[in-house]
Amino acid sequence: MLFGVSERFLTLVTSVTNTHPF
Repeated sequence: MLFGVSERFLTLVTSVTNTHPF
């Protein structure tokens, strides 16, 4: 369960990073 949440969070972070690269 925790791993699934972490994976989803990581996917969200990656998506945001791809949209707005630093």
